[in-house]
Amino acid sequence: MTRMSEYHSYQRVSGAIKNTTGLNGFIDLGYTFGPATPHIYFGYDRAQNSDAWKIGEDNNTRNMYGVSLVYQVTPNMFLVPEFTIYDYGTKPNDAAKTNLGKEWIGGLQFQFIF
Repeated sequence: MTRMSEYHSYQRVSGAIKNTTGLNGFIDLGYTFGPATPHIYFGYDRAQNSDAWKIGEDNNTRNMYGVSLVYQVTPNMFLVPEFTIYDYGTKPNDAAKTNLGKEWIGGLQFQFIF
């Protein structure tokens, strides 16, 4: 079994972190129409590791994207259906470029303000 956290942002060599750079970002576009606010969002994460341990690709690029709708039922209650897809990219330092997979999550939130 592979742990996702070991592919995030750095590679350890002899207990030290070696020259990793990262580029991360998130954008959320939304606009309110009466009681509803639709959102479209996208997140990006890229970690570029040192060539000191390069076997295959020395980077990992992951992203996520999705949609949601914040609907105000009353001043204190909101319904929020949402759907998001996560793409974990390929395994770094792997000549075979093993795909780490994708997954999705969807649901309906009930938000109450007290």
